[in-house]
Amino acid sequence: MTLEEAGAEFESTAGLDPDHARLEAVRGAWDPGYFGYTLGKLEILALRDRVGGDRRAFHDRLLAAGTPPPAIAARQLLDGGAQRATTNSAISAATPSATQNSGSIPDRPRRQP
Repeated sequence: MTLEEAGAEFESTAGLDPDHARLEAVRGAWDPGYFGYTLGKLEILALRDRVGGDRRAFHDRLLAAGTPPPAIAARQLLDGGAQRATTNSAISAATPSATQNSGSIPDRPRRQP
């Protein structure tokens, strides 16, 4: 696909104006992270189709999972709620509560001079 073809695709698919469509096409050609982002997005959209149901509930569950790789997020979202509840309970039991630490950043050992 040429830059011109990619720009035309951004115009027709995403509704971008010609200038922004060209910028996205150029960015997609030189930014290696663009591919990773797009691949992840497509995996999440496919997972959303597999999970089904309410989109807001899907996204709430996905975001609650943190930032695992898509395959692990899929396993968490597709197994129902039983395993997730067990895992969350185990994690909660093993993690100190926020009230035990005065800040949100864990204490770090201080270096001695």
